[in-house]
This record gives sequence, C-alpha cells and structure tokens, in this order.
Amino acid sequence: MMPSANSPLSALVVDDNKENRYIFTKALQAAGYQTTEAQQGAECLAILKQGIHFDLMILDLRMPVLDGPEVLRQLATPDFAKMRAKMYVIVATGNADLINGEVEKGANDILEKPIQVASFITLVKSLQGTYFTRVNKAI
Repeated sequence: MMPSANSPLSALVVDDNKENRYIFTKALQAAGYQTTEAQQGAECLAILKQGIHFDLMILDLRMPVLDGPEVLRQLATPDFAKMRAKMYVIVATGNADLINGEVEKGANDILEKPIQVASFITLVKSLQGTYFTRVNKAI
C-alpha cells in the first residue's frame, strides 16, 4: 500500500521494551507520524510482509526471538529491497558495542538510548521536508 500525497508519514517502532515503544510512539505522533508497534523482529517482518508501507522504522538492536541486526539482514534481501529503498531506518541501542559495520551499512542513522526526546523529534521532523521528498520523487 502506498500513501497518497496528503497522507501523514508512517513509522514502525520495533522494540521489546514497552516503555521505549511508548516514548518513541508518542514522540513520533507529536511530530505528525502515524505509528505501528512491534515487540520484536519476527513481528516486525510479519507486519512488513503484509505490504504495508512505512516511511520510517525505529529498530532496537537487542531483542528476543529475532534481533535488530537480523532484521537489517532480512531488509537487505530481495523480498524487502523495494520496501527498504523507501524507508528510513534508525537503529536504537543502549549498547554502543552492538554497532558494527553491518549495522552501520543497514541503517540510515544510529540513535543512542536513552533518547533525548526533543532531539529525536527534531530529527524525525527534519526528515519530513528532506529525505522523504527526495526518496518519493526518485522511486
């Protein structure tokens, strides 16, 4: 499903921590995004397999069942390539040791937790006028 020109941007928040999901979701909604939540990577991929378009994904790296790095690997496969090309992925972690070349290659941005809500809102609002306009025109 592709959004119409007037539809709000959409975000998928993937984090096993309920409080983190709440903070990200409320901040994204304050920035004008429609949000969907997933508690771990397998749930995230199941949602994406439904063909729902997301402009933005917030992805925790350390989760049970299927972690963030594995989600990034799956997003790089042909099954998700077209969808991934239109989605800005921000990985979020409280453990900088989890950041490696594979994560850096698979993500558009890296966010350290705990997040600074005001800075996060500024970041996601800035994407609305720059990144998403370029991507939608290019594809």
